[in-house]
Amino acid sequence: MSRKNVVACVWELGLIHAEQMIWRSTMMGEAVSANAYLSTRPDIDSV
Repeated sequence: MSRKNVVACVWELGLIHAEQMIWRSTMMGEAVSANAYLSTRPDIDSV
């Protein structure tokens, strides 16, 4: 199995983390809701 490097801009990390948290809370629980996932906006600070 080959290992691939993951590259992300430091400015994008907050948004990536927020999206992961939204995915986990809406799509990985007992009550999966695509509508909730698509309608949830990330709660992040802009720089």
